[in-house]
Amino acid sequence: MNYKKPLLIDFDGVIKIAGKTAPFISSFFNFLNTKNIPYCILSNSTLSTSGTILQFLKANNVNYEINCITAIEAASEYAKRNFESVFPVCNENLKYLFADLYNDVNPSAVVIGDIGKEWDFEIITKIFNFVNAGSELIAIHKNKYWSPDGHNFVPDAGLFVSGLEYVTGIEAKLIGKPSKEYFFAALEKIKSESEGFLMLGDDLESDIAGARNAGGESILILTGKSNLPVPENINYKPDFIAKDLSEVIQILEKFYA
Repeated sequence: MNYKKPLLIDFDGVIKIAGKTAPFISSFFNFLNTKNIPYCILSNSTLSTSGTILQFLKANNVNYEINCITAIEAASEYAKRNFESVFPVCNENLKYLFADLYNDVNPSAVVIGDIGKEWDFEIITKIFNFVNAGSELIAIHKNKYWSPDGHNFVPDAGLFVSGLEYVTGIEAKLIGKPSKEYFFAALEKIKSESEGFLMLGDDLESDIAGARNAGGESILILTGKSNLPVPENINYKPDFIAKDLSEVIQILEKFYA
């Protein structure tokens, strides 16, 4: 079968695991490039940019030309197109992405990312008051949990976004996965004109369900958030399941002959 649809690839839990590159990483990228498969790393991260992803890969001897995009970069571009000012709730090292729009008095929008242990009642109240005064609520993602060390899981920004939606009665505009627009932005980055795509990810909701809603197929990899068995009560089961990147290659060989 000659399947030339593009491949979108999650980063954390797929390419990067517990601070290191995933097993079989060299074989995986060598396969993609040998087969001339169009691909893009699509990360929901609000803690890194495409530049830091590329630095990580090159530091681990993955030296291919790789397209990638992160949710915080997509949020920055969205903010620049749509608002005069924003109050970014994100890592201090990445606030420069919103520098031209920064406003902590009466912003047009609040953009919420990851701030880890910095979440407290004061910042939640500040956001609450901004939104009640008319600021739009933007969520870079709504992930439920993640694993900072690759082993233990902690609540993610979705906990705070959902709470703020509840108390303000305002639904946040979602920028990252599973937003359809984010998948389409990645496809646009690699200039794909193909109908459909294949998504490789470890998150049943943001990767697998998100891909299906955007018209794609999916491979669930078991190196990150998800384990077997896949819950029976979900309606967004993956098209394929792989235990690691070596099994992903076996699956892809059936499509990219």
